[in-house]
Amino acid sequence: MRAFDPGAAGPLSDVRVVDLSRLVAGNMLSAYLADFGADVIKVEREGAGDDLRNWREAGWDIYWKVYGRNKRSLVLDLKSDEGLTTLKKLLRHSQILIENFVPGGLEKMGAFNAANQWFNALLWLPYVLAQALLPILAERVGASDMNRSRKILVASIKLNAVFAFPVVLAGCCLSPYIMRAYGKDFAGEWPTLVAVLATAGIGAIQIPVGNMVAASGRMWLGFWMNLLWSAVFLLGTWSLLAWGPFGLALARFLAYGTQGVWAFAYAFLILRQMRPARVADLCAPTFPAAFPPPGNLKLGEPL
Repeated sequence: MRAFDPGAAGPLSDVRVVDLSRLVAGNMLSAYLADFGADVIKVEREGAGDDLRNWREAGWDIYWKVYGRNKRSLVLDLKSDEGLTTLKKLLRHSQILIENFVPGGLEKMGAFNAANQWFNALLWLPYVLAQALLPILAERVGASDMNRSRKILVASIKLNAVFAFPVVLAGCCLSPYIMRAYGKDFAGEWPTLVAVLATAGIGAIQIPVGNMVAASGRMWLGFWMNLLWSAVFLLGTWSLLAWGPFGLALARFLAYGTQGVWAFAYAFLILRQMRPARVADLCAPTFPAAFPPPGNLKLGEPL
């Protein structure tokens, strides 16, 4: 009989396994692979970890002790760009992937991140322009130069619209082809890209209004606008998350749309206040209340 050697390599010692599963089935499979010497990397979510850790008997986590044996643990947020990048690097040097997501869940997890790249790209130029125009706008508002402030605000909105709307329109028309370029599993997620692009278009023309709020010192107004955005986004995410990445994109669209109604109502009022006075109003004669209008005075009558 061969003596037991705890340092001996198992038959799967040259195999690396990435385990994305949860609960019993996937953990049992990866545990058996680890028993045969495979290098099993268990990917867990931050905080709670695998749900199996919370299965206890008389207060003891015996299930995790059994099914989590011989594994290494790695915490990753697979819904973030950084987490997905780390996972992809790990998979390049692995031979086996274990997952038990809902069918299509793993593919959908990356669909929103793929579409969201266009959101950031579309808003890059409007944000750069906003950083350049904010000091100028603040200086004009501080000098009570309402005429030039109005012109800067209107020009900024028009410039962002001219830049964003053609890109949004073209991107929506080509969305099935764009998403297919990320992989055949992403092709059906083109509505997510449409929602993301529409949201970016709304956000682009809102940026100058946000600049006007900041330049005029109405920071509490900006706070309440952002609070409204957050509330709608959180409520929408909770309500629409079952729709997957499209639900998340739609929740953000609703948040930007709701905030946009408030922002453009504020912009409309500001533009009305900044409207230049008419020439007729400037030339109309005015008289102090103590003086009667011409024609009502007689010679020798005291003023």
